[in-house]
This record gives sequence, C-alpha cells and structure tokens, in this order.
Amino acid sequence: MPDLEYVTRTVTLLDLAMGDPPTILTFERLVGLGGKTKPFTQKVPVPDPVLFASLLAEARKGDLIEIATVTDWSAEGLPTHLTRFSVVRGTAPTADETAMRGQGVTPAAKDAVSPG
Repeated sequence: MPDLEYVTRTVTLLDLAMGDPPTILTFERLVGLGGKTKPFTQKVPVPDPVLFASLLAEARKGDLIEIATVTDWSAEGLPTHLTRFSVVRGTAPTADETAMRGQGVTPAAKDAVSPG
C-alpha cells in the first residue's frame, strides 16, 4: 500500500531541463534551530508532459513559484515528483524575450526558431 506524502512550498525556479522525465531545479532557504538558514536545491521530476508544457509556457528561471510534490515513502528510492505549480512572482522579461513575444515566439520556443 502506498505511503504518500503531499507537500506544498514556495521556491525559486532555477532551471527547467528536458529529459525522460523532464525536471525542474528549485532553490529555497531552510530555517533551522536558532534561525540559521541553509540553502537547499532540489531536482524535481515532472513526469506529466502537459504540466511540463505549462511550466515552459508560464514560468521562467528566477520566478518564485509554489509547487506541490508527492513522495511515495513505501517505494524504493523514495520517488518524488511535481503534481502542480503556480507562479507567485514572475521575473521581468528580458528585452530579447519581449521582442520574441512581439514576433509571436515564446521564450520556450526560441531554440526551435531558425535564423533567417
């Protein structure tokens, strides 16, 4: 019987990586006893292709996002994956991103656009 734990937290999105499955890299500061903080990064798999496509369309590196993850404590390797997200605070688009959007190109698709 699965022993599932659902966790929701707010993190900074550091990167989105294609792969099988695609992943996101997140950053947050954990606060310990006495108020000391410790930086914490986590690579989170995103097995749902629709959810990953939404991330590519809506979020950018540096955005503050709320993520929900599930961990199966009964499974070998304690697999954790992303179940949902929302952008809490986005970063300002760069001039390059603004220009691409004006041409109907999304930042996620910029690498797929050939020059000329």
